[in-house]
Amino acid sequence: MNRFKDIPWLNTLKRRLKAVRRTLPSVYYVVSCLCVFTAVLALLTAFYRPCAVQGDSMVPTLQSGDRLLLSCGNTEPQYGDIIAVRREGKTPLIKRVIAVEGDTLRIDEFSGEVYLNGKLLEEPYIKSSTPQKELLGEVTVPAGMLFVMGDNRVVSHDSRYNDIGFVAVEDMIGTAVFRFYPFSRIGGV
Repeated sequence: MNRFKDIPWLNTLKRRLKAVRRTLPSVYYVVSCLCVFTAVLALLTAFYRPCAVQGDSMVPTLQSGDRLLLSCGNTEPQYGDIIAVRREGKTPLIKRVIAVEGDTLRIDEFSGEVYLNGKLLEEPYIKSSTPQKELLGEVTVPAGMLFVMGDNRVVSHDSRYNDIGFVAVEDMIGTAVFRFYPFSRIGGV
């Protein structure tokens, strides 16, 4: 009945076509997953950016080697936010926002307590008092600027030093929202 039954290359072609038809749904699934993954990755990189912590200035909140996910959409940081700041030719500065534009800040030279707009700051994230370093007296944060400090106040090189001083909001890379490494401490920041 089938006159092409005895042609070997035609039989081989038929077997290969059947195999392709069986694998087609799998290929479609893989290609679809790759397209979705690429689209999600593109959207995430538009709004979020990874960043690595280097140094001990944010201990105990963050450790050197922690990997953070930064939200790049927040251009109005608030007191208490942990931010990354771009620095020309250097690793990003990862610090906590202590004061925003218009705030007045003073560090008591004897007790090491920080006063924001005349009120003592409650800072449960620090383990020691705050040395003044090069910051003397009361300062007011200028427009478009931030005053930042690390949580490990004894070793942190931050806005209390003249070479860093106030940091510009426009130099902010993003606000830390999530720690994704190490896996043992994964979670929100």
